[in-house]
Amino acid sequence: NDGMSIAFEVMNKNVSLAKVQVEGCAVLELLSVDASNEVVHTVPSHVVDAVLDSIMAHPGSIDVGEAAINCLTTFACNAENVPLIEGNGKARGALETAFENHPRELGLPLLALLGELMQVRKDLAGARAEERRLLELRSRCSEILKSLQNHEHGWVFATPVNPVELGIDDYFDIIKKPMDLGTIGEKLDQELYHSFEDFRADVQLTFENAMKYNEEQTVVHDMAKVLKKKFDLDYNKMLMSLDEDHAENSTTGVEYDDDQRRILLNTKQKCDIEGRCFFHPEIQMIRRTELGCRKVLL
Repeated sequence: NDGMSIAFEVMNKNVSLAKVQVEGCAVLELLSVDASNEVVHTVPSHVVDAVLDSIMAHPGSIDVGEAAINCLTTFACNAENVPLIEGNGKARGALETAFENHPRELGLPLLALLGELMQVRKDLAGARAEERRLLELRSRCSEILKSLQNHEHGWVFATPVNPVELGIDDYFDIIKKPMDLGTIGEKLDQELYHSFEDFRADVQLTFENAMKYNEEQTVVHDMAKVLKKKFDLDYNKMLMSLDEDHAENSTTGVEYDDDQRRILLNTKQKCDIEGRCFFHPEIQMIRRTELGCRKVLL
């Protein structure tokens, strides 16, 4: 927006003035958030440049470093801004400069920034994992469904029961929740199943309905019984295969990356010596009570 462009221009023309850089970062941070203070806008890459330049131009200034880091932390609340920060060639050098010059004062703000960046990466990874999970669900369930449909008895359960056509007027009096393999296929195509158990429940309902309406030792009852047994075997086999695949691909999660561990260690040592604050790498909430900093959730 115009305000952000003006702030950028002022900062760019007065790089040597620390006070201007502090105020500029504060203004950019303020302008990046909407009136409700809940939504962070996408910022131009040159704005991220300006914030990082302010750190590099004033490596000895705690105020500039803190204002710039806080500004970047707010930017990072919008996932679209994260690549602009992490992909900026100046970012690593600027943040390392800030930390090396003022580890005690800027360690915690840096942790807040790294925590926000890490959280966005986790959220994106989680979204991708969910997409993969649903794709896997659809693929494996479709394979089982196709096997049922191609079975010699599959045609009997391929479409919804038509009571009028079959002359069974009491069907809906007995069967309150009809289901068939064709409908299950449509639900898979429309991505309406969000768990294997939901898929399993519908397939079982298809055969249980047939066994409920048709008496034992009738042709349809026996066909449903055969397919239900086949489904149970195929489904359990699929679950075992799924567990094996996940066991092979599983990895142990890491709470902090290397940069965070280094800052945590250095900052904790500094804080312990001064007695100014206390935290441990295992806890998620970090307080800076004496310095009046807000809580930072990593």
